[in-house]
Amino acid sequence: MTMNFFPFSRPADSSAIVRGLALIVLVSLGSITPAAAATLDEFKCGVLNPPGQYGPFDYRTATGEQKYLVEVAHFSKENELLIRGTSQIRPGPDIDYTLRAFPNHPRALKSMMELHFRDKIDPPTMMRYTAECWFNRAIRFTPDDAQVRLVYGIYLLRKGEKKAAVEQLETARAGGLASANFQYNLGLAYFQAGDFEKARAQAYKAKEMGYELDGLKNLLAKAGQWREPPPSAPKPAEETAAPKAEESTAQQSTAPKN
Repeated sequence: MTMNFFPFSRPADSSAIVRGLALIVLVSLGSITPAAAATLDEFKCGVLNPPGQYGPFDYRTATGEQKYLVEVAHFSKENELLIRGTSQIRPGPDIDYTLRAFPNHPRALKSMMELHFRDKIDPPTMMRYTAECWFNRAIRFTPDDAQVRLVYGIYLLRKGEKKAAVEQLETARAGGLASANFQYNLGLAYFQAGDFEKARAQAYKAKEMGYELDGLKNLLAKAGQWREPPPSAPKPAEETAAPKAEESTAQQSTAPKN
């Protein structure tokens, strides 16, 4: 498969620059339409399906062959961990290719984010778009992908954009994410946003689901905001007796017949 990789300093044509400047003026005047906003996104962060590109494909529904063709050539484990590139020496170009083929590839988005924070460069080293643009492209492509919202929320949290991070993580929850790890991260976002009541509720929920770390609890305690969860209400007597009856029935069913 060919690399299909454009120069990083690709100049924009004059008509595109004029369109972009006109859109920026509309934004500043507060009169931009949704269609114009989408065009502005394309001007800033690129179209999703330029001619000659492989993809884009929705990573959630892509075939095994589509994933294999991209990942074996451009997203090895070493590349994902930012140790080295797959087809090149540095990891950036291969992550770039992967995210153009699969804009909502959650692990590639995470690697892009880590590269950005590690090198303290935006766009990330040897990638064509800014970190914000890669998330913009992913959300434009699959706005209902909860995993994208999760990674974006973590990115915003690390940038200190607490309110925006909470919004993305709540969108991820509405999209179906509900693991103990997710509950814990949402609690951290609430804590950083200063919503201690919701942060405590998330800490309780994560603990109930088996999350073992007490970092969020310790943060709340240090801020004087920790409260032990209320004791669980005792189950009604008939509910506690039911298992015994079932156990007795099971014993009877397994007893040998005379």
